[in-house]
Order: sequence, then C-alpha cells, then structure tokens
Amino acid sequence: MKPKQRQSKAEGSPGKEINSPETPAGRRVAAPMARRRRWLFRLCAMTLVPLLLLGGIELALRVTGYGHPTNFFVRTRIEGRYFYVPNDKFGLLFFPPGMVRSPLPMRMPADKPANSFRIFLFGESAAQGDPDPTFGAGRYLEVLLRERYPGRNFEVLCVAMTAINSHRIRHSGTPLDKPPTGQRYNRFPKITL
Repeated sequence: MKPKQRQSKAEGSPGKEINSPETPAGRRVAAPMARRRRWLFRLCAMTLVPLLLLGGIELALRVTGYGHPTNFFVRTRIEGRYFYVPNDKFGLLFFPPGMVRSPLPMRMPADKPANSFRIFLFGESAAQGDPDPTFGAGRYLEVLLRERYPGRNFEVLCVAMTAINSHRIRHSGTPLDKPPTGQRYNRFPKITL
C-alpha cells in the first residue's frame, strides 16, 4: 500500500484553480480573459439595454400614433387624388408653440405630371415674399418661366418660412419620399431669363 500524499492548497483544494496566482490576502486574481468578458458584459449592459429600452418606447409610441409627422410635406387625399400639402406642425420642430411659424398653403400632386418641372424655392421671409406672398420671388419666377417656355409646365413651390435660418432650411430640403435634386440657395435669388 502506498502512503497518501498530501496536496498543497494551491494544487488541489476544491474551488481553486491549479497554478492560479494568489494575492497575499489569499484571494485569487482573475484571469485576463475573465476580466475582458466582464468588461464586455458591462459595455453591452451600458449600451444595449438603454438602446433596446428606448427603441421599444419609440416603437410603442409609433404604433399607437403618438406625436405628429416631422416632414415638411405630408401626403393627403383630396377628392380622390393624392397630394402633398405643407405640414402645419413642421414649425414646432424649431419654435415654441407661442411663436410657431407655418409654411404657405399649397398643394402638389403626388405624381409629377409628364413634361413638368418642380422648382423648390428655399429661404427666409424675403424668399417667401413677406409681408405679402402674392408678390414673392416664386410667383415672379413662375410667370417668367411660363412666358419664356410656353410648352412646358413649371411648378414653383415656395418652401420658405419667416424667421428661419439655413440650419433649419436644411430640414425642409427633404420634403418628399424622394428628395428634390438641384442646388439650394439661402439668399434671395436674382432672377434673369
């Protein structure tokens, strides 16, 4: 019969890993891989949990129809046809309710007719024609284009708003499902044909 050999604490006692380093107090130092996993778990808990929580709240609010649309134009049905009309709530993105500005009333067919051109006029109060939009740059431009090119249809749509700056104009630049192409000007344009 062989005599029993005693195992040292570090080599075979239950709950301890073989060859694991120990601190002077006798507590085990975590392995580098366990530390990485712990930090990865913490990072996921700090980012994914709030993201999922906020995403769930956003989804629930959208499903229940809470809030208002934030696009410049909203699609609506008028007399059996679809049109884009300005969103009266668009100004709430930038102004408090007591100072909210509204875009000019207009309607634009959802399907662009053949042989027609849509021109979006961006800007502030000068482009809008404040104080009387009937004498605004958009009206002049539309009349000049009709006179110059009689066989073509031009739709000049003024999406300008008073008391708004170029950072806010940027938001009205993508009013439709497919944003308009072309250049944007922030100042009152010089119209020559």
